[in-house]
Amino acid sequence: MGSGHCSFYAPHTFAQDDAMVAVVLDPDGDTEQAVHLAVDCCPTQAITLAASPFDLDSQPTS
Repeated sequence: MGSGHCSFYAPHTFAQDDAMVAVVLDPDGDTEQAVHLAVDCCPTQAITLAASPFDLDSQPTS
């Protein structure tokens, strides 16, 4: 399901590819508040935040 909420709330950070999957364009593209809102509004909870791209075991920061 590609709802597009992430790219609506943080359009400089997120986009959707041809398969309607969320992709990160630029981790610093929007304000931290906008990115947190995009993550919080994801209806499928497909997006989480990590301290770094390689810290997949970290707790979400939102």
